[in-house]
Amino acid sequence: MRNVLSAATALVTIAILTMPAHGQEVPSKNGNTLEASDGVEDIVVTAERRSTNVQDVPIAITAIGGDELKRANIIGTRGLSGIAPNVNIGQDGRGIVASIRGISSANVTASRDPSVAFHVDGVYMSRPTGATGTFYDLDRVEILRGPQGTLYGRNSTGGTINVITARPRYRFEGSADTSYGNYDAIQLQGMLNIPIVDDKIAFRIAAIHSKHDGYARSTVPGTPSLDDQNDQAVRATLLVEPSDNLQIILGGDYQKQGDAGLAGGGLNDPPRRVTLNTVGFLRNELYGGRAEVTWSLPTFDVVSLSALRHDSQNWLRDGDGTVTGTRSNRLFHEIDQFSQEVRFVSTNSGPLKWIVGGFYLRESNDGGAIAYTNLALTTGTEQTRPGRINRSRSIFGQFDYTLFDRLTLTAGGRQTWDDKRAPNGIDANFNATGYITPNTYVVPAPFEGKKFTYRLGSKYDIDARNNVYFNISRGYKAGGFNSRPEIRPTYLPETLTAYEIGTKNRFADNTIQLNLSGFYYDYTDFQVNAAVFDANNVPFSLISNAGAATVKGVELEGVFQPIPALRIDGSVGYLSTRFTSLREAYDSISRTLVDVTGNRLPRAPEFTWRLTARYDAPLGSGKLSPNVSIQGQSSQFFTEFNDRVIVAGATTVTTYVPFREGGWAMANANLRYEAAGARWYVEAFGQNLFDKTVLVNAGLGAGNLTYAPPRIYGVRAGAKF
Repeated sequence: MRNVLSAATALVTIAILTMPAHGQEVPSKNGNTLEASDGVEDIVVTAERRSTNVQDVPIAITAIGGDELKRANIIGTRGLSGIAPNVNIGQDGRGIVASIRGISSANVTASRDPSVAFHVDGVYMSRPTGATGTFYDLDRVEILRGPQGTLYGRNSTGGTINVITARPRYRFEGSADTSYGNYDAIQLQGMLNIPIVDDKIAFRIAAIHSKHDGYARSTVPGTPSLDDQNDQAVRATLLVEPSDNLQIILGGDYQKQGDAGLAGGGLNDPPRRVTLNTVGFLRNELYGGRAEVTWSLPTFDVVSLSALRHDSQNWLRDGDGTVTGTRSNRLFHEIDQFSQEVRFVSTNSGPLKWIVGGFYLRESNDGGAIAYTNLALTTGTEQTRPGRINRSRSIFGQFDYTLFDRLTLTAGGRQTWDDKRAPNGIDANFNATGYITPNTYVVPAPFEGKKFTYRLGSKYDIDARNNVYFNISRGYKAGGFNSRPEIRPTYLPETLTAYEIGTKNRFADNTIQLNLSGFYYDYTDFQVNAAVFDANNVPFSLISNAGAATVKGVELEGVFQPIPALRIDGSVGYLSTRFTSLREAYDSISRTLVDVTGNRLPRAPEFTWRLTARYDAPLGSGKLSPNVSIQGQSSQFFTEFNDRVIVAGATTVTTYVPFREGGWAMANANLRYEAAGARWYVEAFGQNLFDKTVLVNAGLGAGNLTYAPPRIYGVRAGAKF
């Protein structure tokens, strides 16, 4: 075992930024609920595919409850950035770029996968656009840090984000929330829960409408502001329990995103000010359905989860970021996904707990891109890549055995088989009269790969509230093929082996929670994406395997609740990353191969931190609750070239310095009055109160600098019945 961990240090914070005032009811497998305890309340999670107190799960995990997400005005994945240590989430178009402990991936394509897995109610979302717009009527969000290659499989190298929606209940209830803020921001949410047959059938439906004007102003008359929003989504869930040992959950959802698109901006544009002459648009449509069936036998449950997903993307934006240029870019995709998982989960009370199962995923992708060369959008180059098929199959198992009532040993493994295929890809120049000299490239050889991932671990319970744990785990991201096989046909999977030690603790009569973890990663064959130019000067994405990197760090999380009315949460993360071997990184600016060995990994700030305080003061028959939070991070780079400067002779040709964020701190606050029994509330809120300009994503080319929202403020009100 190489360089196993630097010592784990002391950890202060956020493991619980979440619970409602009287605990969070979480249905167990048999319909019972697990209640929270006194003092710092417990959260029950399903991170290991069974209901468990988050403090008893021997991995680094942060759970955030649905009420707390709503209070923090988090309605999308981007809002989770910084809510847990070493978690950084940017935005690329309307998809996310998630980084956990420095493991990230941008420019995810039809044949290139993300490094952080995203699930909604257990359903894997294969494309990053599927991770947006899902944050309404939630039970909780779980952020699992570190490779999850055993229970979650491929593409969870960095970790996993699990979104768990609220399930139907056997009582009539409903809620409505509305807010209004600057940038003419309007948000409407509603939920209705209907018991149809007592203890047998219940139905729940929830919806959200969210819109605001653009955060980025165009300097060109007659063009709209960008970074706006106009989203609608609805979700319906039916719970059927025909007998004590059978549970069926049927769910469906629909989401529509339509606006003027992401602003980005050229390198010479000031933040949130763009100069362009193409009126862009974004039209995304996502929908799907799932069927989850749980059959409880005397000693184990059989769980089947089937899902269909559709993701349609269509956007246009200025391609040169100037008022005089004539280039614009359009991207379009139609993505269909089917997934099936079957699990067998032990339920007996003996020392051995186990889970075994199988998983299948099929994804088809029709799409391409157009580079227009005139403002009338009648000339340019079209690249189509129809009919791509990605398949993944796996079998997995994990076994936990408890010795002497205190020591639990864990062993798990997963074998995965991947294949990716594509018919002809076509590049064609076109003008107003039709296509000119279309070029059909060779069909890439199908990519076929397999990988075994595992987890070996132990947990020792010092007492009922304190434990220590150690894990060795391996995760990987699938390989694939390139669109231009004549240059480089395929690339291999990337592999990460992680060593982690941690401790989870409750002290001082359950009023203090402290969680600590330290980790070391050995990262090999990581996939590097570059914009390469062909003989006709047309750019295309080329993925290759680089050498090696190391990641090590420490995370501190905690919560202090000396009295029921006062709660203080905080976290800090330290991260050290380094390319130990990357000698031939393709620099798309200078169009040369560059040795970047020794550089930091992109999207990996050295420090992240957060501090939140809330106090519930009695007022009349209700309570007045001020809540203040501040979070920040140190500098980060967005490319493997860090702050490289390219010089030709005595002249600086260009520089990577703009692809860097120099660090920031951001404050948020809200003041809420809540009536007795939480029947209704009114609230004033503010985010990014000091109007910090924060770069959250950057890439080569015009229009690829993306910023976090500016100062946002408004009022919100809601009621329950």
